[in-house]
Amino acid sequence: MRELVRRLDDIFTALGYKTMPQEHRLTVEDTALLSSSQQVIVAGHASYIADEEITYQPPRFVVIEDDAPRRHIERLQAAADLDIATGLSEAARPNPLALYTDQLLCIEKGSPERHTALAFCDEWLTKGGGTLVVFAPAGLGKSELATILEWNAALRYFRNSGREGFDALPPVALRVQLRELPMLSLEAIAQHLRANRGLERIRNREVLVQLLLHNRLVVLLDGLDELSIPRPLIEEGLAEINFFAEQGARIMITARSGYYGSEGVIHAKLGRESIATLEPLDALALSTRKRPSQRPWCSLGSSGSSACGTSHESGFPPSSNWRS
Repeated sequence: MRELVRRLDDIFTALGYKTMPQEHRLTVEDTALLSSSQQVIVAGHASYIADEEITYQPPRFVVIEDDAPRRHIERLQAAADLDIATGLSEAARPNPLALYTDQLLCIEKGSPERHTALAFCDEWLTKGGGTLVVFAPAGLGKSELATILEWNAALRYFRNSGREGFDALPPVALRVQLRELPMLSLEAIAQHLRANRGLERIRNREVLVQLLLHNRLVVLLDGLDELSIPRPLIEEGLAEINFFAEQGARIMITARSGYYGSEGVIHAKLGRESIATLEPLDALALSTRKRPSQRPWCSLGSSGSSACGTSHESGFPPSSNWRS
């Protein structure tokens, strides 16, 4: 079985489908329906997929590697009569960065130099891996940073989803306010995203894990100090997060510095190279920081449309509707 077929098989199995993998072909069956419904996917390196794989039994989808040679892309398009243009365009929307004042991050272990917070976290979100912990005193901008990261990731995904070709789509970031969870676990996060964000396809912990490991999703866990559960349960939750982060999942955690309930357990369970401190703004930055009473927001709709309004909350809650 080829690597791409194996990865797709993992995802569809986690979603609850019956799968029949072969070398370059994956048959997916929805067993929940009264009548049998099967979809065929051809997947693998473009140069190794013969035309007969497509013409013998035309698949519903063809999945190939990133940066495949153009001649093989055109060959497969001709064989499958594929139309890869989506025709999406980006709607006009307010720029949240106009209302955001960037800060500095200091990494606990490694380079002693300070990093620009937004650029450093954006780089980690798109190209990094593992956990990233951001400490800061209460009210210093942890949640606003996480919200801006969520917004940027939504726009990045939206811009790239309308392009022709087979380049990999960037991951979607989802901010989760930990005070809304009953437990620190991937199962609780999956239930929250399904119940409160309308992400019905994240049916359970297994689906969430696959999306994280395949870098389709980045989770921003905001406010560990606001999670009202005993320390042993926090330790258990961090151990689960760290287990999958070591396999490539990207998970960011924000927490109030100086609060032993969260800071102590994070230092005990996570490596210092993944822990950063958000530094206070200087007097000049504070005096020029824009904080209107109402802030604009936009939500990306499932058809590429957008809805806009205002929010009384600090920061930008874009509430992007992620589509798998």
